[in-house]
Amino acid sequence: FLREKKWGAMGLASQAGTVEISTDANNIARARKWLIAPKIDTGFSFACVFIFTLCFVVLAAAVLHPKHLVPDGHELLSHQAMFLTRFHKSFVYIYQVGIFMAFWGTIYGAYELYTRTGYECLRPLLKPGREVSIRTVRRAMLLYVGLGGMVLMWTVENPITLVTPAAIVGGVFTCGLWCFAMIWSDRHFLPPVLRMRPFLTAVTAISGVVLTGLGFKGIWDYVANFF
Repeated sequence: FLREKKWGAMGLASQAGTVEISTDANNIARARKWLIAPKIDTGFSFACVFIFTLCFVVLAAAVLHPKHLVPDGHELLSHQAMFLTRFHKSFVYIYQVGIFMAFWGTIYGAYELYTRTGYECLRPLLKPGREVSIRTVRRAMLLYVGLGGMVLMWTVENPITLVTPAAIVGGVFTCGLWCFAMIWSDRHFLPPVLRMRPFLTAVTAISGVVLTGLGFKGIWDYVANFF
């Protein structure tokens, strides 16, 4: 995505290996100013996730628990509609629209993301892959993800069985180990003045250890269920 939009050094694809980041005062000040946007975006996003999660936990304890209702099977989202229908029955439509928009963003983003990840993996592994355009890969990926996903959803009785293995393995490699990759990239590519401060580096390392450990524990528990 960065290369396609020609942002930063990624816009200089042919010279990316030789570009040096200037450490003069003006460039450093500009870099720190540009960091404000992702800090606000990330901070606001995680704050929203925390607040909404907290609200759902509290509402589940207050509304669902007394009725002994537990989201399970194909009813992973239906019971939570009671959080709004207690005010008025018509509020269920607001809940349905909200759920639809949440899934729509994830699905749309997944199509775009899988196209790029598939394309980037093919390029170094297969010689013909370097000559294939991203449009060709996009068509193939859309068919694979779209049709394949619908077939699985229609043929698998419990949707949780589809996402559990991928979620566990993804938790190890895309969350835990990615923390260590960020620390390595930070030390390898950035000048000292732009690197993470010791506190942020330590917090990132701790997060990597915890997330990787929990991921491997999840894999162990998942495999142990088959024995």
